[in-house]
Amino acid sequence: MGKIEEYYKKTENSKPNFFLKKLIDNVDIKQKNAVDLGCGAGRDTLYLIKNGFKVLAIDNEDTSKIISKKLNSEELKRFRFKCQAFEDLEIEENNLLVANFSISFCNKNYFKSFWNKIDKSILKNGYFVGNFFGLNDSWAKTKKDMVFLTKEEVLDLFKNNFNIIFFKEVEKDEKTALGVMKHWHIYNVIAKKK
Repeated sequence: MGKIEEYYKKTENSKPNFFLKKLIDNVDIKQKNAVDLGCGAGRDTLYLIKNGFKVLAIDNEDTSKIISKKLNSEELKRFRFKCQAFEDLEIEENNLLVANFSISFCNKNYFKSFWNKIDKSILKNGYFVGNFFGLNDSWAKTKKDMVFLTKEEVLDLFKNNFNIIFFKEVEKDEKTALGVMKHWHIYNVIAKKK
């Protein structure tokens, strides 16, 4: 089993992201049309579908079977999957875009166009829920093609077209899903499109 398969196996029963749950529990999103960008084993996709959303799940690896086996026949009607790399992203309009622990894996040379596609895809009054890796993250020293941002750079992504509802910077030492200890530096964002 390769590292990516091991990662999906270890994360397929993970709980939904705390900040996504916070949004869904506190905001009534009328148009339930979501995109889960970098869906992995589907923890957020499953949560959204079970809360009435139609979800387009996108990942670089085909994880559709891992996700679909946890959905009943009615829920499967609200699930679509697209296997694609972020550098070639084609994304449809949505009312909620979820991108947890995924955006920073875009090759940094493509990040500007990648972000522009994300921004453009979210409809007026739609939401973004996701996070970005900061400069102090230990991977910043070893994964040179990934995207690592300052707080100002993250805030700058949202300044023209969004109102930030929630912003939290987190630094902690904690194991990855594969059991490797690392220093995490993350900016969590919930934002509403103007």
